[in-house]
Amino acid sequence: MSASPPSDRAQMAKYGNDVLRICEVELSTLSEADREICGAFFFGIAYVYGRLKGLNQAATHALIISALQDVLRFDLERARAFSLELIQATKPANNPRLNSIIHRGIDGHRQLTSGASGSLQSNFLRLFQTHTEKPKSAN
Repeated sequence: MSASPPSDRAQMAKYGNDVLRICEVELSTLSEADREICGAFFFGIAYVYGRLKGLNQAATHALIISALQDVLRFDLERARAFSLELIQATKPANNPRLNSIIHRGIDGHRQLTSGASGSLQSNFLRLFQTHTEKPKSAN
């Protein structure tokens, strides 16, 4: 008997934790601004995941809220509020910075699921060089 596939929420948490592990980023070293960068990146991953799974917008929105909570430890109120900012940022004119990070997360989904760890690490860590200070590595 094979194991059942993980729930969508569990899969998103796995993706988020895998990104942090592969990129050697320790959650405890991240500032609030760094966690927002991560959240926008994870939004891009959740967007692709939701499209591939045929999830509706509400289900995909719930996935990003859960990733913000489960991986980045946002409280529910903060996760809901930031997820709405991210949804607004899907229109580039509303927030070009977050929009560009979301698109990097869209690329990150492919890199993560295809095993392109080096490309994923470069893609993800470059965000911190562009938008804030690079977080401290777990090493």
